[in-house]
Amino acid sequence: MTLTRLLRCAPGTCFAIASLFAPLPSLAVAGSAAASVQHSDAQLDAIQTVRAQEILDRMKRLEGQSKDIRVQVVFDFGAGALRVYFGPGILPDDYGASFEDQHDDFRHSLTHIAQKAAPVKEIIFHYDGREIEAYFPEVRKEAEYAQSARVPPRRALAGQVEAGQSAFHRGLVDTDPAVDAIVTRASQNALDYYRRQNHLNTPADVRAVYDPGTGMIRIDLRGGLLPESGGAELEDLQGFISNGALDAMRPIFPATGTKFFYNGRSFEEQYPAEAM
Repeated sequence: MTLTRLLRCAPGTCFAIASLFAPLPSLAVAGSAAASVQHSDAQLDAIQTVRAQEILDRMKRLEGQSKDIRVQVVFDFGAGALRVYFGPGILPDDYGASFEDQHDDFRHSLTHIAQKAAPVKEIIFHYDGREIEAYFPEVRKEAEYAQSARVPPRRALAGQVEAGQSAFHRGLVDTDPAVDAIVTRASQNALDYYRRQNHLNTPADVRAVYDPGTGMIRIDLRGGLLPESGGAELEDLQGFISNGALDAMRPIFPATGTKFFYNGRSFEEQYPAEAM
């Protein structure tokens, strides 16, 4: 979908943009990544910012969060990076699951819009000009723990295929159960959110592992129903899950991408007609 079509699909958006952003100073700090983005689109950024502000305005506040908070969104086409800049007042008194849950609507809604223009590889949140670890050091410590608390993995020779082994497990050498648990939880949270948006005819569960040999996150969609074809519906589902997994991996081992499987089967096995 083109940007022109996006604008046509949202009556009143141009008026909202003009009224909201003419007086709004940039929330990106001078010299930051957003300030130096070379491949962004002002109209798309404005649409994304309006959408983010709508989500923020109706968001239930946690203890310590202000009622009046502003947000700005910048999408870097070149890097595939969606950057969300929250203004002062966004931080709660305590970091926890409720604060993490607040990010879901931003992550999924903004990704859904941006992917109509270009693929989104990562989402980066900033809080009054800084990343979350600057305010809650325990977040960094948790990521560091996930890296250091490596459990001796089950090893297999690269390329070895055991009897009855699914495509999902083929070629895995070193997998880390601690990291896999983190990325699986993030992928499942994304799938659950997607299902709550009236997409009930989808897989019910997801299993994800980080493959250090390739830098890819392998994601296996399990149970429930799969789209009949490998077209737009499947791409939309995978886009939601992929961004949740990549965002969770970013502070641990930045992944190079995601590869999907379907009840252990590869795309070629699940959708042979479309893989040709």
